[in-house]
Amino acid sequence: MQWKVKEHKSGVCAGAADVLERLFLLRGLVTEEEREEFLSPDYEHDVHDPFLFAAMDAAVARLVAARESGEKIGIYGDYDADGVCGATLLKSALDDLGFESEVYIPHKERDGHGLSDMAVAHFADSGVGLIVTVDCGITNIAQVADAKERGMDSIIIDHHHVPKELPAAVAVVNPKMPDSGYPFAELCGTGTAFKVVQALYTRLAPAKAESVKWLLDLVAIATVADCMPLTGENRTLVTYGLIVLGKTRRTGLQEMFAVGRIAVDAGNLPTAHTIGFQIAPRINAAGRMGHAQDAHALLMEDDPVQAHTRARHLEAMNNERRAVSEQVTRDAAARVRALDDIPAGIVVGDENFFHGVVGLAAGRLAERFKRPVGVFQHMAETSLGSFRSRSGIHVVEVLHAVNAALPGALIKYGGHAAAAGATVDRAQFDAFARAFDAEVHKCIAQMGGVESDILVDAEICARDVTLTLAQQIKKFAPFGIGNDEPLFAVTDLVVDSLRMVGAGGKHVKFTFAAADDATVKIDGIGFSMAQKVASLTPGARVTVLARIQENIWQGQRSVQLMVEEIAAV
Repeated sequence: MQWKVKEHKSGVCAGAADVLERLFLLRGLVTEEEREEFLSPDYEHDVHDPFLFAAMDAAVARLVAARESGEKIGIYGDYDADGVCGATLLKSALDDLGFESEVYIPHKERDGHGLSDMAVAHFADSGVGLIVTVDCGITNIAQVADAKERGMDSIIIDHHHVPKELPAAVAVVNPKMPDSGYPFAELCGTGTAFKVVQALYTRLAPAKAESVKWLLDLVAIATVADCMPLTGENRTLVTYGLIVLGKTRRTGLQEMFAVGRIAVDAGNLPTAHTIGFQIAPRINAAGRMGHAQDAHALLMEDDPVQAHTRARHLEAMNNERRAVSEQVTRDAAARVRALDDIPAGIVVGDENFFHGVVGLAAGRLAERFKRPVGVFQHMAETSLGSFRSRSGIHVVEVLHAVNAALPGALIKYGGHAAAAGATVDRAQFDAFARAFDAEVHKCIAQMGGVESDILVDAEICARDVTLTLAQQIKKFAPFGIGNDEPLFAVTDLVVDSLRMVGAGGKHVKFTFAAADDATVKIDGIGFSMAQKVASLTPGARVTVLARIQENIWQGQRSVQLMVEEIAAV
């Protein structure tokens, strides 16, 4: 096990007394003002004016005209958690403001990604006069033109990469537009829809403008689920969104928590980890295993009995999703390990890799191999897949380069820095995989190389691991992309005891002691680590790579190591 201590511009400082200072400096937070702003996000101060978007006036004006004329609005959301939450957020706000609207959530296989031809035809038949896309639409030139020919205007609310040519919409609200005018480019689709809703309330119901905060539960879920950086405005939106999520008024979410045994309420505020590993997977399961419309219906459901039924259905799909994704991940990992040399950019495909879970498998392999990964299901003529990136490599920019180097191989693609989806010509799949690897190699060279060693925030000893430190680290949350939870190398430990726990005994519960003082004890938990520690016995001297967290059990607070790696020394 090899690790390196991260460096910051002020140089490397070591020792327990410097831990908090290091955490600030590693985030570029030097002044007291910067640090206070980071630790205490302020909604009124840190959330930007939605009318800074250059397209916002046009979007709001067209929406207001629709309400005044009684025109029906068709809301089109993507089939992932961001798209589902965004469509739900917009529908909730439009209902409250007196608009007539309906929601169309696409089916992953039948509609595909983006505004579909089927949806345009459906909206036309339903008497819709204005289509509003959420978390998609930026590339749908033909569909927006078709809608126009059928007498429907379009507003695009998206956050994905901006192509050279845009759809002929009334307004395109996208923080990544070069001329968007908005000071923060990393909003997710739901976050961008939230800005439109803020603007609508300002114009139509200023007395109720504060009520939009109740929509932040959806913004928090989508921002974390879509792997957006938890910095800048996102940090504020998610911080407040987690508070709202803890006391959500959504009956559907309440039933999801109850059925899934997710401990979330006003007294047990969720974390970004809760969203990423418990809430978002259940919402995404609908689109992966069935129809994402089921997730939207749950989020909109007010009746407790119906909500409970919908939540149980979603739970069943999530259980199925978990089993299938674990199998695909194992099979894809075996393919990677069978290679003579593991590529800098990994691309694997198989007919049996179920398309609904390839993104999950890619994420797990990217975590395991510490490099960008694409996992694809081979169809008759195309290969459908998803990418997840690591090490600061912008996966969409890599795909741009591949598209230029190998014309025709990429049929379509889109996404953002950390994640993307793509359709590849099956006949050119192997050539595409080689081209992807070559372009990742170029990125690494331009970055001056990417260290294969694990980077830790600090190296500390057993005596430094205290409840006080855990509580101080907690103030840096929410953790996620752009604000990783600190990782420490804890040295001078001795294994006091260890036992296997959980289903199948795959997790390990540790008790560690300081090597120089057996009275200093620290608890630890290592998830899915049973095989890794099979030869480890009490008394072994070890170094542990771990997150330091506060553990609360039956009202008692203690410090706990969330063990990621362990090695005898």
